[in-house]
Amino acid sequence: MGYRCLNGYKCLDMKIAITGASGFVGTALSDYLASNDHQIIKLHHSELVNNSLEQLNERLVDTEIFINLAGESTMGRWTDEKKKEIYDSRINVTRRIVEIINSMKSKPRLFISTSAIGYYKTDVYADEESPSDNVRFISKVCIDWEAEARKVSDSVKLVILRFGLIIGDEGGILPHIIKYLQSGLKIDFGTGKQKISWIHIEDLIRIYELIIEEKNEIPDIFNCVAPDIITMENMIDELSKRFHTVISLKIPNLILHTILKEGESLITGSYEVYSVMLPEIGYMFIYNNFEEVVKHLKLKD
Repeated sequence: MGYRCLNGYKCLDMKIAITGASGFVGTALSDYLASNDHQIIKLHHSELVNNSLEQLNERLVDTEIFINLAGESTMGRWTDEKKKEIYDSRINVTRRIVEIINSMKSKPRLFISTSAIGYYKTDVYADEESPSDNVRFISKVCIDWEAEARKVSDSVKLVILRFGLIIGDEGGILPHIIKYLQSGLKIDFGTGKQKISWIHIEDLIRIYELIIEEKNEIPDIFNCVAPDIITMENMIDELSKRFHTVISLKIPNLILHTILKEGESLITGSYEVYSVMLPEIGYMFIYNNFEEVVKHLKLKD
């Protein structure tokens, strides 16, 4: 993406291991960190499963940071098989990563693992201190996901990032919505009143950078969400301003549930999640509101 290091200074080069490096976030993060002269070790799932601890330890010698982004996409119809893939790809991989880190003689100083705002209850205010839902499937995934990460050695600093809806030109949900808008079709999902806690990919990458560079004590949990919460209806309306739409279609919750089963909750669930910890460590958002996202949207022909 061609970013410079935070505040314009050159970051100190580090050896950074990343799982899930081929995904939307992993690709952007790996490219950015590599462009700032960090040595990136991309660990593939097959390596984690098939290689011995000795082989992995040898490859990870002098690794200072370990970033876990592994996980099956939650998009699509949540069949029993899909739900198992969502769960196992997060919990089992995180368990294996912790086993690897704990077996290393010279351990990384920092382990950044992933979670999601699906951890929280819907339809209520939530910040980093709010309790989990512990009812819905996605919440239970997040709880178990984080529990595995917390088994890492006490000598390693653990930070867990709970992602909101990630917005970007090249991945996530935005290209799918834009595809319909470019064809002249405006689709409203569910009631349209559900609240969306989102973050732009550029801000997410900068948050990783700030945490990696921070030498002082920092919190263990961060909600990666922009300050401005929007509704689904407002998001679609803002995006529509960049296109000439001729047909409007509303897809009610019942139809979405028929198509996606429990996966419908990711679209119709209302998340009012804020971060009190990011301002605490001095993070300044590039994209504070969704209007800025739309303004800087790069459209492909």
